[in-house]
Amino acid sequence: MVPAVSPAGAARPSRPVVYLDVDGAVSALSPTHGFGDGVPFELFGDVLILSERLGARLGALDAELRWLTTWGADADLIGSAMDLPDLPVAGLPPMDATAGGPWKFEVVQAQVALERRPFIWIDDEAIPSDAEVWAASIDVPCLLIEPDPERGLTPDELDLVEAFVARPHTA
Repeated sequence: MVPAVSPAGAARPSRPVVYLDVDGAVSALSPTHGFGDGVPFELFGDVLILSERLGARLGALDAELRWLTTWGADADLIGSAMDLPDLPVAGLPPMDATAGGPWKFEVVQAQVALERRPFIWIDDEAIPSDAEVWAASIDVPCLLIEPDPERGLTPDELDLVEAFVARPHTA
């Protein structure tokens, strides 16, 4: 990748994008969240297990957080329960989409091709087996995190995210 150069001739830093799934990633599917402080949150008849500590650490990242979930814009209601600000939605699923369907990979591929920014994709089931091959071929720094859906994102996995975000990246 050729870094973009500012008029002064220095490469400019590029904030990573973090694509966030909800069910099985931000929300654990079992009553025990990976952060150990999960509390039930009911929304539209569904009970999600959310962690305020996870919300605080996500909110502190020097990255652009984007929802990539079948919840669409309703994910902001979930984020709000974790003290996250409203976040942009990376893409909306087709009407017949499933949480693990190929539409999420298509959204990530299209946005990365357009923006060429470092990215992290956190999803318990939608990252296909060929995503690593694709990621290695695009010359854009990336990190793919697939949490265990029963516990959601863990502190150790978020440590990896924070380390990736803290590394200098140029665009």
